[in-house]
Amino acid sequence: MPYLGQPVRRVEDARHLRGAAAFVDDLSIPGTVHVAILRSPHAHAWIRSVDGSAARHAQGVIAVVTGDDTRAIRDLPPPHPLPPDARVPYQPVLARDRVRFVGEPVATVVADTPARARDAVDLIRVQYEPLPSVTDIEAALLPDAPRLHDESPDNVCYRMSQSKDEWYRGGSRAESLESAFRRAATLVRVDFRVNRMAPVPLEPRGLVASFDRSRSELTLWAATQMAFSLRTDLVHVLGLPEHRVRVITPDVGGGFGGKIPLMREEVLVAWLAISLGVPVKWISTRMEDLVSTNHGRGLVYHAEAAADGEGHLLGLRVRILHTPGAYVQNHGLLLPIRAASYAAGPYRVPAVSTEIVSVFTNTSTTGPLRATGRPENAMMTERVMDEIAAALGLDAVEDPDLLHPDAEPVRRDLRPHGLVPLPVG
Repeated sequence: MPYLGQPVRRVEDARHLRGAAAFVDDLSIPGTVHVAILRSPHAHAWIRSVDGSAARHAQGVIAVVTGDDTRAIRDLPPPHPLPPDARVPYQPVLARDRVRFVGEPVATVVADTPARARDAVDLIRVQYEPLPSVTDIEAALLPDAPRLHDESPDNVCYRMSQSKDEWYRGGSRAESLESAFRRAATLVRVDFRVNRMAPVPLEPRGLVASFDRSRSELTLWAATQMAFSLRTDLVHVLGLPEHRVRVITPDVGGGFGGKIPLMREEVLVAWLAISLGVPVKWISTRMEDLVSTNHGRGLVYHAEAAADGEGHLLGLRVRILHTPGAYVQNHGLLLPIRAASYAAGPYRVPAVSTEIVSVFTNTSTTGPLRATGRPENAMMTERVMDEIAAALGLDAVEDPDLLHPDAEPVRRDLRPHGLVPLPVG
């Protein structure tokens, strides 16, 4: 391993420091028109009418598009990976009959300048009929909670349970979760919430699409982390042959997972370029990015643990509540699945049981964000170990195993699988 312990020089810094980087918004194609999007101010409401007549007559406006104009566009494809038995409602490019979260796109304006497009959006008049909304995960599970989708009368998108019973400490019998809790010296319970987080990359999302009608070829420049899967999804939605769609990723000013999935704007901008026959550009504002780009985290944990008198974990039971938001984006169910897989963290736990309940709420969509599932579970397992230490009057940090690698464990086994403790001092 020639790089181990050696400094590695970065190769991309020079052009960034010289201002020679090329981001999506730096791309300038002659004849480009610009897109602005009208978004819902309501978390939940019927759309009774959309009047874009005043916007159509505004200076520089080329087109005004509402949900009814996009009925011919296929809905966004189902997410992948998609667990069995998951309820996944269709997600239109523009909301048609109902909005289900603040920031959901309702209409769009195409104009010759970004400023004129934004001004014209303010002229669109939408008549909403507000509906009761629910933004809390646990509240969405109550019998009287507002329902978001006909496909999910109880608001549940996905449930999964799994358990792991291993041979206990090399002994001759298998340790079940029930027996672990029965014979434990102490039982602890931890309930907490991991709040939502927005990715907030330095560069918000941005798109430029161009369609060559003579060749029937679509080119999309996108600030995306997944160029190839974006192309595959566009092929599915737009019905173009795969060899006629090209996605180019220039410099990307951060993503952190928020720029992984296919979003409505990619489909909308590509479809507008095909329909209008001119290059189309959309650059998200910071506020748009906060409400429309996938959020991360946002889990509720209920964890119960059993430990013996020396602090060894005997069993762990975890219930994870999650919301994909109002819809399920690509990789939108990855977070709870990975969180359940990492439930034991670095600790040896003979018996583990996890349950996932993913629930629709009137919130923007969620997805991967910076080591999806790892930080959430680290918080859970360390909270559990702190509670066990407090209950038994032990030091939560001191580890005799690490101080004396040849000694018998006297409290709890902190050693991750396959790792040898390092001597201290």
